[in-house]
Amino acid sequence: MQKRIIIPQKVIIFKENERDAWLKEIRKENSFKNDYRIMSSIIPFYNRKVIIEKAKERQDRYFRECYAIKKFSSNFKKGYYTHSIQLLYAKKWRKIKNPPKESFQRELFDDLHNKIYFPPEKLRVAQDRILKSEHLIQKNIKSIS
Repeated sequence: MQKRIIIPQKVIIFKENERDAWLKEIRKENSFKNDYRIMSSIIPFYNRKVIIEKAKERQDRYFRECYAIKKFSSNFKKGYYTHSIQLLYAKKWRKIKNPPKESFQRELFDDLHNKIYFPPEKLRVAQDRILKSEHLIQKNIKSIS
């Protein structure tokens, strides 16, 4: 019998003036340089720069997602905006000897392997668990042990 996991959900409501402030800020030349009202200060520097560039093209999507990160930011020391499942199984994220070259990826890679946020034994357990997921099995993605 398969174990069920229940993920709690919370409704987050924003005000239109918050979205208007976001849209106004995103249009500036140095967007969110010192403005942490919506884009949380827990997001590291290079990750933040990438978010801002993408948000200029997809303003509403990034507003909603950054708003959600901001609402939960008091619970965390750092927060990355990323499609995180790939960080656990993609080869470039698992090889310590050959880290990614791009600044925003290197920033995240360093945190994945710095032993502060992700102790190696917990990271390996998470990677092993994710590699057994139905999605990855169907896509024929295997461990690189």
